[in-house]
Amino acid sequence: MRFGGAVAADNLASGRTVVVDGQVTEVSPDPADPGRIRIVLTRTLAGLEDGPDERAVILSVPADMKLATAQPFDEDDNPL
Repeated sequence: MRFGGAVAADNLASGRTVVVDGQVTEVSPDPADPGRIRIVLTRTLAGLEDGPDERAVILSVPADMKLATAQPFDEDDNPL
């Protein structure tokens, strides 16, 4: 799989594969469905004129769903 450029959410089409980048800030049972887990991801966008912009993405997934994780590295390939 190759990654393309970022696309605004309102420009996505059905069938498109997406990757969501963020830090898990909350994991809890989904109040609407006990068989699902509610995951909150937050990505802080730094360097904006008005200061940091923290945007949350809320996912509701089956409790047994497997999600890939990532380890951040610096420019010298050292784990952070």
